[in-house]
Amino acid sequence: MIDGTGLALVGGAIALYLYDASLMLFRDEVVFTRGRRGWRATLGGGLLLGGRYLVLPTAWTPGRPVFRACWAETGRTGSRTSMGPFLQALRPLQWASRVLALLLFVAMPAGLFLRAGPAWMLALLLALYGIAVACVAWIWRCRRKLGLDAKGVGSIAFDVIACPPFAVNVVMKLTLRAGLPRAPEAFARRVLAPGDCTALLRMAHARMHPAAFSEDGTQ
Repeated sequence: MIDGTGLALVGGAIALYLYDASLMLFRDEVVFTRGRRGWRATLGGGLLLGGRYLVLPTAWTPGRPVFRACWAETGRTGSRTSMGPFLQALRPLQWASRVLALLLFVAMPAGLFLRAGPAWMLALLLALYGIAVACVAWIWRCRRKLGLDAKGVGSIAFDVIACPPFAVNVVMKLTLRAGLPRAPEAFARRVLAPGDCTALLRMAHARMHPAAFSEDGTQ
């Protein structure tokens, strides 16, 4: 069994991870995520907090690229004409993010449950911080592809090294900073299936202009 201290440690790690992985969207914002089956988009669920919609785009799938944009943006929101080199530079970090998640949310609870000794905890900490440092080194090496200057690398490095649960979201941190290479509507038409894109745009319009829609969803 895990004692009270162990439960607090595991619960704290989960809470910090979820806090860092959460986004609060205004009604005119959209989030795009890229997974194995391609791109998806969301406007946020039904939970409304302070006039903003809660989204947890990578809560169960750490390492996914996440891009946030406002529908009002009409020009390119990022500095890249192509996402290919950018996404390629993220691949090692995606694997690192998943390994960090396994160490924090599987290996750590298992070790506490089995009452592993201090040597195990030391090895776990060394693995966590070793991977975090390796992530920072890779980000520095690929900073041009990732669109970062020295100050941007330093900001992300502080989050990644200071707090292991935040390090799990290293890919999300980078992609949120980068932005989309084009306006969100044009991007949606490019990466989403026609039916999904039409549904997304209709939902976005309904959310931004609720008075234009009747209660049954018709205009």
